[in-house]
Amino acid sequence: MLFRSKKMGVSAEQLVKHVMEVQELNSNFHETGKKQLHYISWEKPNQGWVKLNVDGASKHNPGRASAGGLIRNEYGQCIVGFSANLRHASNVAAELWAMLIGLQIAWNSGYRKIVIESYSKTAVSLLELASKESLH
Repeated sequence: MLFRSKKMGVSAEQLVKHVMEVQELNSNFHETGKKQLHYISWEKPNQGWVKLNVDGASKHNPGRASAGGLIRNEYGQCIVGFSANLRHASNVAAELWAMLIGLQIAWNSGYRKIVIESYSKTAVSLLELASKESLH
């Protein structure tokens, strides 16, 4: 599913349904150990850049999974948003799929200066490792 600011191709009911599905997937994810509260804030990308914020989740890890994200401009305005049903994947795979889909949408929309934001430390580490290995 793809939606663009001001001209959303989905109804409010469809959007709420997808948000509820993602929340359900996230609520069924169980972590071991202590949970800590972290305060976060969103910062605009630099002038001439866009920011891709992504999230992926899986029920039962691995299990039924979905991914989604938003692309915003330097003013913080939403350019495009997306969600995808991945059928079966792990949490990390869902996060990586969200990055890939978001990058494809941004690239196909003509953006070349793209910042990706994800709260999955594992997915970010995998990308950093792959990036370092491809340079050698």
